[in-house]
Amino acid sequence: VPGPLAAALAVPAAAQALSHCRVLDPAVGSGAFLLGTLELFARLESARDPGVQHRRRILRERLYGVDLSAEAVRLAELRLWLAAVQEDPDDQRQAVEPLPNLDASLRQGDTLHDPRWLAGLRRVPRTTARALGEARHHFAHESGPGKKRAWRALRAAEQAAARESLAEAGRDLEHRIEEILADARTPDLFGATRGLDLPLRRALRAARDDRRRIREALRRVTREGALPWFDATSCFGEVFAERGGFDLVVGNPPWVRAEEIPQRTREMLAERYRWWRGGSAAGFGHRPDLSVAFVERSLELTAPGGTLAMLLPAKLATAGYGTEMRAALAHGTTLDKVVDLGDRAAGAFAAVTYPLALVVRKRAPAEGHRIELGDEGGNTVPQRGWSGAPWILKSPEAGQVADAIRSRHPVLAEAVSIHLGVKCGRNAAYIDPPDTVEREVIRRAVRGRDLDPYEVTDSVRLLYPHDRAGRPLAKLPEGALRHLTRFRRSLAARADATDGPWWGLHRTGPASAPHRVAWPDLARRIEAVALPRDVLPLNSCYLAVVANAEAARVLTAWLNSRWIGAMARLGADPARGGYSRFNARTVGALPWAGSAPTDRRLVELGAGRAELKELQDAIDKIVAELLGLDARDRRALRALA
Repeated sequence: VPGPLAAALAVPAAAQALSHCRVLDPAVGSGAFLLGTLELFARLESARDPGVQHRRRILRERLYGVDLSAEAVRLAELRLWLAAVQEDPDDQRQAVEPLPNLDASLRQGDTLHDPRWLAGLRRVPRTTARALGEARHHFAHESGPGKKRAWRALRAAEQAAARESLAEAGRDLEHRIEEILADARTPDLFGATRGLDLPLRRALRAARDDRRRIREALRRVTREGALPWFDATSCFGEVFAERGGFDLVVGNPPWVRAEEIPQRTREMLAERYRWWRGGSAAGFGHRPDLSVAFVERSLELTAPGGTLAMLLPAKLATAGYGTEMRAALAHGTTLDKVVDLGDRAAGAFAAVTYPLALVVRKRAPAEGHRIELGDEGGNTVPQRGWSGAPWILKSPEAGQVADAIRSRHPVLAEAVSIHLGVKCGRNAAYIDPPDTVEREVIRRAVRGRDLDPYEVTDSVRLLYPHDRAGRPLAKLPEGALRHLTRFRRSLAARADATDGPWWGLHRTGPASAPHRVAWPDLARRIEAVALPRDVLPLNSCYLAVVANAEAARVLTAWLNSRWIGAMARLGADPARGGYSRFNARTVGALPWAGSAPTDRRLVELGAGRAELKELQDAIDKIVAELLGLDARDRRALRALA
């Protein structure tokens, strides 16, 4: 607090802006962020006007929050009330001012459940918004018998705001429909009318469908007195009418992976949020975290020129599903701070987390604007170079080197196909089966932890009911069938079960290819090995399928080089204990020098027969030559190697 406080007091305009700042936490939880904001604002106000109690006024007028959990909202209210009571004099407890009613500014509801067909259409007329603000102010002060009347008046004002904003949205759609029909009737330069061609028919159908939904919602508000979802535009209508949104949207939204979100909710998010939709294209295993939708919605709730400040999963800076979000933020907002807090997470967070601090202003970046990558302000990079590509937050100099290398060379994904290893779906059925299972269906398999550079250090026995090409066997030997039948119900119920026999494994085709290079999904640095023909990689490994044994040796040497390993770490998602995840996206984006596949030196070194240090130095020298790395480039990358 002292740092921001001193900075605000030193600049009168900043102090003035903060004195009128309205703050929203869209996933308020127990209220930690609003509590910190209250403390900061109260100290600022006390420094400007000592001897006056400020907390109650700040609570009544400037802090707002929403949460799906009613219990969380009640807890946040309690914490804020206790903070307000702290400034009451001990000898005047009986004569203190009543605590403000926070029910109007801390609301139970789903911030994300905002219908697609209303997005960007609603406006609350200023007169209605003014009445809503007055009703909220009156209710916040009220106590005793008048509290119920004040609450009813506030609800009536919110209903009026909802009706008028829906009516305004309906009028906008009427104008849109008229414009579409006018376009269809307008003659071109040759006197021919366009007519309702396919694009216009689609636009007209969508506009009429949206108009129908708005009319239904308007009837429901009139009939039932409320919308069936939390509507920030009408509930906080005066904030949007006066400022176009909140001056500051702050918080730590839920970090929920897509597979843990109900299917209907995923469908709603995909329909409503463009950034979520863009991230969903990468396949189920790489669908976006819920925080992607929260960032998009929160930016919508931020006033033009306002600030969004959030703690988010650090993987949003690199994950493929964050591409749309990163591109929109890099090109359309001013990125003030993007700070990887992973090094401090262990002491600051109760759970194992890898957080990222994101602070953006809702306006286009100024020419030459630089982004702070550390909270001390010394580590900055120009925003102009950022896009939807992974954001390099550590060692930005190495990131610049990597970008330059990628601009000169193709990427590995253009040359080889990358896959996850074999997936069982039920390890107990396949890993280390009993001796009663026939040897003809037993194969040697490796996990990620069984791989070191150039060698397999350990393995497990795998019941493999497939042929050498990875096709499931039509009939099992008696011992294997007897063993797997014990697990038949659970094997048949696997989420990614195919149309083949119930005993089949998954992703067996690439794993059974004659020539494969494998590396652990999770490691401190990428560690590659050319797998022997009789060894199968399990799904804690990734593998690249190559054409022949020489190609496997070259790729093994390439991935084990210090410079490629450093670039892999730059783009990898962080994991616990200093580990990183080297998935298909990360490795596929690595540079692949055009002359590398035919370099005889790499063919020989890729066998890994020399002493490790001697081998490493030789490979690093060759790869640096093929990539065109100078001494400065090598110094920048060495910090991550």
